[in-house]
Amino acid sequence: MSGKAYVSVNKALITRASAVIPVMSVYVCAMYKVMKAKGLHEGCLEQMDRLFRDRLYAGGEVAVDGAGRIRLDDWELRPDVQAEIETILSRVTPENLAELTDTAGCRSDLMGLYGF
Repeated sequence: MSGKAYVSVNKALITRASAVIPVMSVYVCAMYKVMKAKGLHEGCLEQMDRLFRDRLYAGGEVAVDGAGRIRLDDWELRPDVQAEIETILSRVTPENLAELTDTAGCRSDLMGLYGF
């Protein structure tokens, strides 16, 4: 009998847990803004579709990092994406949070988790 198990590292998303981690929601709101502008944003379902379609069942060997993990945070961790997120986070204040980040998108995702 043979088989293989993988661990995937996924991009940050709004979840019930991440919403209550201090500063995490601000990071995610900034990340959503940047990734949506670049056409790279994925929700949970889209990310899992990419896992199966482009990684697990794409044919050939499954691409993994040095620790054997499938990296789905690759788009989030692109240097251009991280640089823009860092710029936003350095400028964000309570007064301009909604302007500089995607608070509406994050709020919508969070409310969706609770059925609203």
